[in-house]
Amino acid sequence: MSDLSNNTSIISKETFDACRYMRSLCENTKINIPSIIDFEFDSGWKNIIKDFVDEIKNYSIAIVHMTDSYNQLDVTFEAMGEPNELRVWRAIEKVRQTSHATCASCGNRKENRHKRGTLRLLCIVCTDNSTKNGNTGTWLDKF
Repeated sequence: MSDLSNNTSIISKETFDACRYMRSLCENTKINIPSIIDFEFDSGWKNIIKDFVDEIKNYSIAIVHMTDSYNQLDVTFEAMGEPNELRVWRAIEKVRQTSHATCASCGNRKENRHKRGTLRLLCIVCTDNSTKNGNTGTWLDKF
């Protein structure tokens, strides 16, 4: 039974399209996403992204880059004549802090983020499951 649940989580992870999700959230907002931009983040951070878009949806900005490097989400944007850049920067900082403490795989809060000097991307449960699948649960799994 555990093999089946592991396969289900792998399938759901493969079918999640971060770029499509981000573009659907930004429809009918003032947020512009250039067509050449591609986003990569795990499905566990969907709620963080949704809250971020809800917070900045009324500001005319272009999101030019979003990355999940260094165990946190980071967003780069260009203001488009909008005087509310500070509010967008504050929203980005909130995204960074929240994603740093949230499991990228399931969205649960990470309790023990450090293990033997390595910063973990996943919560304890997802880390235990990832080691069963031959993953490390760290940033090295992307390579």
